[in-house]
Amino acid sequence: MTPFDPDDPIFERLKQLPSLAPDRERTDRLRIRCRTQLGRSRRYRMRTNAFPGFRRSAVGPIVFAAFCLLYVVGLVAAALRLHRLVQ
Repeated sequence: MTPFDPDDPIFERLKQLPSLAPDRERTDRLRIRCRTQLGRSRRYRMRTNAFPGFRRSAVGPIVFAAFCLLYVVGLVAAALRLHRLVQ
């Protein structure tokens, strides 16, 4: 017996199962819920965007760049101090 044997009794039982039809009311309810949620998130983004043209996702990279700049300035300052000691 192979896994795809057409005489398998399980296939006969599966053939007897009724096929499901899409539920129109459930589809409509789901569509309304999705549109409501999308509207809420759109309103939230508009409300939290205090500075037009400035995106919230830009804050992380700006903070990271500021820390990198401070680190490089610290390295240069340490190198200059070390250069003065050597002379």
